Order: sequence, then structure tokens, then C-alpha cells
Amino acid sequence: MATIGQPLTSPETGWKRYDNTNANFKYIGTWTHDTGSFYNSTRSWTSSNDSKLVLKFRGTSIRILSYMNQDRGDASITIDGVGYTYSGYSLAAGTGGTYQGLVYENTSLSESEHTVVIQKKSGSFLDIDAFDFSESSELLAPPRVIGEQLTAPEAGWKRYDNKDSNIKFTGTWNSYANVGYSSGELTGANVVGNKIEFSFKGTMIRIIDEGFTNRSSVISITIDGVTETYSAYRSSSQNQTLVYEKTGLSNKFHTVTIELKEASKWIGLDAIDIDATGELREPYNKFLISSNSSIYSLSEENGKNVLINVSSASENNFIKHGFIATSINFIGFFKDKSFVSQTNIEIGAGRVFKQSINTEPIPIKNMSIE
Repeated sequence: MATIGQPLTSPETGWKRYDNTNANFKYIGTWTHDTGSFYNSTRSWTSSNDSKLVLKFRGTSIRILSYMNQDRGDASITIDGVGYTYSGYSLAAGTGGTYQGLVYENTSLSESEHTVVIQKKSGSFLDIDAFDFSESSELLAPPRVIGEQLTAPEAGWKRYDNKDSNIKFTGTWNSYANVGYSSGELTGANVVGNKIEFSFKGTMIRIIDEGFTNRSSVISITIDGVTETYSAYRSSSQNQTLVYEKTGLSNKFHTVTIELKEASKWIGLDAIDIDATGELREPYNKFLISSNSSIYSLSEENGKNVLINVSSASENNFIKHGFIATSINFIGFFKDKSFVSQTNIEIGAGRVFKQSINTEPIPIKNMSIE
């Protein structure tokens, strides 16, 4: 039975080995690929904490083989979002280090697809020599990962530039020109509280920025009232960096707010990628319906329009519950036609159109906001 820290020059029974040069291993950042007394005579190594290795496989078990020495430190390994740490350190430096050393093992994974990300944490170098997987495992094409350069939207995605008129920038922002940016220009700011706001229809979203040392590592992003953080920090500059991704959303309109929270740091926007069939919209083109002193929103569920009662026409309810549309067809939503008159009031930071039922002799079948 193999032991962590000891050489494993060939896979044990029930395991199979893939060399570091396999095309399904994605090396991100600065890596050197050289030869020596390694498995298949090849290895890959990096001295950069920004560099990553990404792979995807279907199976229950994984082992990592590396060259080990006293100048090797810790590495982080994330499997399906769960983080672990392993060490490439070895006391065997006096004998030239440990070749094909077993540095990590996980044999308790479910029989399913797993995404693995490995990144240097400490020490001078991180080495990758080979991977062992359970015999029945299958190596798959690797996914895109945070921190990777993404110079064009992938298949199934489309890109909106930072200058799109549907994106609202609050506060003081500046434009920066660089041929390496998505359309030659990036919008950036370094004032805490500055915001980027927009809405989009679709199931997934990616944020593209320049990764750099001046970027914040705790940028706030709120989607439909749920707040997360992401980092755009890198120890060296990289244009068109994928800094945030969210998938698996419901196929409907979503409201997004991005905000700088960290003092003396920068936030930037180069581009936004969403579903190829999606749509970007201004942030507050939202509707609530007022009728008989009650406030309602609309939702589509299983192909049917559903009327949803909300507590009040507050700014928060407009943001969280309001539905987005260029127009509302009342005939399509209600059996009976009504007569409505239009006034508008100011609520919070947005201009809100309040509709009230009355008997004015002007039938309105469709209402639009330009």
C-alpha cells in the first residue's frame, strides 16, 4: 500500500497513471515543462502562486505524484469546491530529492464527475509529475476556471462590453485604454461604495476584468438579493481575466449589483458574458402592480402567469420582487379589461410608475416604459 511522501514509480493494482503532459491537464499561468528522472521522463513546475492546474475526471479516487525536495512547500487542491492542502516538502534533499513521490491521495469520492484545481501556496516551487486514478476512471476535458484568461466568449455565451448603455456606473469612474482589453477599453474606480448595476436574462454570468496587484480581493456582487464576494487580485497583470462566474440560475431576469468594499484597492469592468440566448437590460426597468391597495408582482411558472402579492412598493421590493419587461399586456395576464391612469412617484433611488385602477374613459391594453 502506497504511503504519502514515499516514491511510487508505477501505479498499484486497481489504479492507472496519466503523465503530466496529457492534453486534458490545463496549465494556467507560468509553467515550465522539462525532463529528468521523472515518470515518462517529464514533469511540470511553477514558482508562481497565481499559476494553477485544472483537470476533470469521472471516478472515485485520485493520487498526485511530484518531485519532492526541501524547497517545495504547500499546495492547495480543490475538488468540487472543497479545499484541501498537501505538501511537496521532503528531507531527502541531500540525496537529490524524492522522485515520483506520492504527495496527495483521496479515495472516498463519489462515482461521478469531479473538477480539480491545484495551486501553489508556499515554498519555492510546485511540481506535477503524474496522476493516478482508479482503474475505472475517465479523464475529461477541463472546464474554465476563475483566474483564467478569457479573450472571447465560449460557445453558448455572448459578451457585452463595459461601454454597453445598459450598464449603470454609480460614483466616479474612469476609462482606461489598452489593446489587450476586450474592446480596447476598461472602466475602473478606487472609491469605496462605487457600484456597477445591470439586469440580465439567462442562467449564467461571467465577469471579466484585468487581474492585477491593485485589484480588491473582496469585491461584493449581489444577484437577486444574494451577496457573494470575488477577487480580481493577481501578483502580475493579466488582461481579460475571468474573475467571477455563476451558473445554474433560473432562466429569467436577474438584478446584479457589484460594489467596491475595500479601501485603497481598485475595481474594474472589462466585459460581461451571459447566455448566448440571454439579454442585458438597465438595472431598474422593473414593474410592480398596484390594485385595491395591494402590491403584486408577476412570475411565469410552468408556462402560466402567476400573480404574487408583496408587502409594499418599497425600493427593496422593486429590486427583489419586481419583474422586468419592456411592456405588460394586461389582456394576457387578466380576464377582464380595466381602465388605468398613470402617475409617477419617487421611491428611493429609482423612478417608479404607480398604476391605479379608476374609471377614466381611456382603455389601456398595453403599458410600455421607454
